[in-house]
Amino acid sequence: MAPVTLVPYADAPDDVVVQGCANGDSEAEEALRIRHGIAVRAVVLRALAETDADVAAGVDRYVSDFWKSLGRSRAAPLRLWGGRSRLRTFLCQLARQETATAVKRRRQTETTAHGIEPPTRQTAMDQTLDPELSERLARLWTALERLPPHVGAMVRLRMRGLRRSEIAAALGLPTASVQKTLEQAASRVRAALLGPGGSAPAGPDVIALLMDVANPGDRVRAALIAARDVAYAEYRKNAQRIWSTASQSVLALEPPSSPLCLDDVNVAAFVDGTLRGAERARAEGHVSTCRRCVDQVSSLRNDLAVLDRTPAPARHDEDAARIFLAVVCIQSGHHELARHLLQGSAQRGALASSARTLSRLASLCLMTPRPLDARDVSTTKPPSAPPVPIDDDVRQAFSRAAALAPEDDGLLRQTSEINLDAVMAESLPVARSGALVPAPTSRTPDHDTLLDAASYMLQGDFPAASIRLASADGPARDRLQVLLAAMSGDRDSAAFLAACGRERDPHDEALLADEDAIGAVSDDERLPDEVFRERLLDVLASIARSVAFFASR
Repeated sequence: MAPVTLVPYADAPDDVVVQGCANGDSEAEEALRIRHGIAVRAVVLRALAETDADVAAGVDRYVSDFWKSLGRSRAAPLRLWGGRSRLRTFLCQLARQETATAVKRRRQTETTAHGIEPPTRQTAMDQTLDPELSERLARLWTALERLPPHVGAMVRLRMRGLRRSEIAAALGLPTASVQKTLEQAASRVRAALLGPGGSAPAGPDVIALLMDVANPGDRVRAALIAARDVAYAEYRKNAQRIWSTASQSVLALEPPSSPLCLDDVNVAAFVDGTLRGAERARAEGHVSTCRRCVDQVSSLRNDLAVLDRTPAPARHDEDAARIFLAVVCIQSGHHELARHLLQGSAQRGALASSARTLSRLASLCLMTPRPLDARDVSTTKPPSAPPVPIDDDVRQAFSRAAALAPEDDGLLRQTSEINLDAVMAESLPVARSGALVPAPTSRTPDHDTLLDAASYMLQGDFPAASIRLASADGPARDRLQVLLAAMSGDRDSAAFLAACGRERDPHDEALLADEDAIGAVSDDERLPDEVFRERLLDVLASIARSVAFFASR
């Protein structure tokens, strides 16, 4: 009889590792933590950041409790898996639900000890002090409660930030069907906010924007109109405030469960697409009408989407883990938490440089653009072809950017050594005879230079941003140039650059959003600050992923 060769758990498939955990093998448990521990930790972190104020101090405790619960009764939760989905998906579902249950228990203990009433519809409404806004919020609550179950489920997903295409994917429905349903919901929400006989000021439909059923350029046009129309700006601000308050309150209330609700195994299989046939059809019918299940499906889909976009660390140490978790936080909008995670790693270790770059990036995400007046725009507009003489103020700004460059940067040179005409010709987006000025030779991205440019753009110093982009490269550099041209008032160059980006990758939703934003701006307008910041945050998130990728090599 041939000898049995044992495969080390590190190289074994997931089902073998799970069986080892069920047998109480400590080596299998360690292999499971090494293989999927970073994903579990990221999901716990995201779940706490969405619900818990003291996330930074508590995440390790919640993660430790999760692994303990997984090992109870000879790994009973793991034995339920049965290979019906990817193991990572199942563990992420368990981790989120275990964290939510633990937070709920803690809050129940706190409310009992301090005599605090649990959240209700009335306490949520009382958060708005203005009587008129409170009345509108009450009407919105009533309208939401009267929505048919399948419509309410879609609205709930929209409240969680999912776009209509993501809602369609989560529910297994055509995007056109989701669009039509959300338009019907938007009509009811609009009537509730306006009240009997009420009318909205002229401009893009704010409710359609909130429900993600407006035309792509309406977001930009709404911001432009709000900048010059006080009535529209006030209506838009109040509608956004009421919708935000209602969303937070609705999602804070725990949805009821029913015997038909999907268990953790079936939620994971539903999201992975391994639930098929009649079982899939029954699940889709239930999820589309159940608030509890639609919450779980959407949360898990969002968790996996962020994990899939973030390069996994090649090393299994704490510094590498914190780099990964910080990038997850940046993509999730938890920028302050990202900075907290990186505090220790930025001072020591082989990944200190990456940690410092990410910490700086997270700080930039917290900044708001400096408002610009007409004089700022006119003096920083890039030259068109053929080149025109460079104004003294622009030349001085370029010189200032070089003088302020970090000491370890190659741009720190005497001003007399810089050929400003050549730098501007290379750095500013200029379309000549239908062809783009050649970019610098492709190389490993200089992330700090990209962040320099983003920082200057936030400060409104566009010539300084241009000189920094002259020494940068890569997709993020190209997108920053689009924003630079749009904010400088050179819409033609911005549109041309955006179109070039779309030609290179027609399926990239970020590039499509850039192009739509530029297309909504007329020749004599620049990109509104709020749209600029939204697109810049998206670029910064892509830079964060790039930092994680090179840190993991």
